[in-house]
Amino acid sequence: MVHTRATNSSPLVFDPEIERTASKARRALQFSGISIPMANEQPTLRQLNAPDLGNQNLAVTYPALGDGVNFELKSSLLHRLPSFHGLSGEDPNKHLAKFFNVCISMKPPNVPDDAIMMRAFPHSLKDEAEDWFYTLTDVLTWQDMKRLFLERYFPTARLNNLKREIANVEQKFEESLYEYLERFKRLTTACPIMVTPSRTS
Repeated sequence: MVHTRATNSSPLVFDPEIERTASKARRALQFSGISIPMANEQPTLRQLNAPDLGNQNLAVTYPALGDGVNFELKSSLLHRLPSFHGLSGEDPNKHLAKFFNVCISMKPPNVPDDAIMMRAFPHSLKDEAEDWFYTLTDVLTWQDMKRLFLERYFPTARLNNLKREIANVEQKFEESLYEYLERFKRLTTACPIMVTPSRTS
């Protein structure tokens, strides 16, 4: 007996563009919400060039909150934060002082000082200063953040110039004693106190 092909089977059709047809079928399934992984499917060039969002370096490592402490930055706090743009005429020490005062005055109970300041500080930076912030990596403490901020915006050369200006300050002609003292106080306030380490015998 000779076995022949069943008469009701559909004939095979040759598709010269089978890859394009398969790609269209996959897109149609994706649009319908169905994702079917293909065996040995190679990533496309677009997928290979896409950024890996899971491996982005974070600028800071936020301090852990205590057990049972829930904290989020409120809009009332964010609106009161001073702004620092990174311009040459801005005073970074004054910005830190104003920033500290706002954060401490609105700090929720049971939230450490470092926790609120580390989380709020990026929101006080604008323009070039904000761009600088996102170049940072591995900032672990608020002291680290302050040190890096002052190194960037209050370098040693600026500190030395300010010290010379304070040492050589003189009362101007037609300047009252009160105005002279106020100008002197502004200069000394802009100059952070330099603490020298004590020598051990």
